[in-house]
Amino acid sequence: MKAPVWKYVAIGGACLALGAAGTAGASSLITGKSIKDGSIGTKDLSKKARKALAGKTGPRGAAGARGAAGSNGAPGSAAPALLVGNSGAAAGTSRFAPLAGGGVTATTEPGVLTPVPPGPTLTARDLVVRVPAAPGAGESITITLRVANADTPLTCTIANAAQTCSTTTGTATLAAGALTSMRTDATAGATANAIIWSLRLSS
Repeated sequence: MKAPVWKYVAIGGACLALGAAGTAGASSLITGKSIKDGSIGTKDLSKKARKALAGKTGPRGAAGARGAAGSNGAPGSAAPALLVGNSGAAAGTSRFAPLAGGGVTATTEPGVLTPVPPGPTLTARDLVVRVPAAPGAGESITITLRVANADTPLTCTIANAAQTCSTTTGTATLAAGALTSMRTDATAGATANAIIWSLRLSS
């Protein structure tokens, strides 16, 4: 028995209705009018879209004005320096030598006077002296730092069987341009000796 004609008509109409609905959905597009201003952020875009939004690097700008000069740094350490010198001593005489020694000796002071270099005033302290051989029983050698033709507190005496002497008290001021020397005074029977000394200098 054949199906009634009206049944095929109903099925065909339903198919047309579904096709029309599908076409209408596919043709619906989202436009700028459908989006509220400011409602879409960069996180809603694809990586490709975000990359496309980045502009190219512009030309380098002109150099800015030079900044103000910084303040001076803190002064460096005033750690003392060591000065070493040497000269000679002869029995029964006074000898003079430059402050830095160098083996130079003279019987008078003017020829060996050494000026203090320009700069801050220096302070000399802690004189230590050594001789290779002791002066001998009852004999002595005295070593003195002189500044401006005058003895300073930096002086010590090596006597008898000793070979060294030192002073840890007293200082001597060495102003720029001041004339300095080292004097050795040996007693009449003292053994002839090389004199070696050291002292500290600080500003």
